[in-house]
Amino acid sequence: MWSEKIFKLQRIVIGNGFILLTGEWIREAQQVNIVTIYSPSETQHKRTLWDQVRQQKHSLSGDLWGIFGDFNIIREPTERFGTSQRDPGNNSIKEFNDWIDDLEVVEAPWLGRKFT
Repeated sequence: MWSEKIFKLQRIVIGNGFILLTGEWIREAQQVNIVTIYSPSETQHKRTLWDQVRQQKHSLSGDLWGIFGDFNIIREPTERFGTSQRDPGNNSIKEFNDWIDDLEVVEAPWLGRKFT
């Protein structure tokens, strides 16, 4: 899938809802961690996934992290499109944003249209 002359895979972790690849970006001699997420829809299962990814990030070295995938949640109510608002007392949006802040990751900006 990639050239070992560019990225040398060192470790794979397969968790419930995520895959973590750890390796070295050869040219820069830098440790890289790439996480692909497919989050469950149930809030409690999301919390478990978030905790597992948080534990991995806090336990591994490496300056570069990329966390990608389907988080199955929104960051703010304006992102919801074409569905009714769910339980307004649901705290999962705040929890998700707190998780992102705790991991010290930055959401990449959208280019082009948000919804198609």
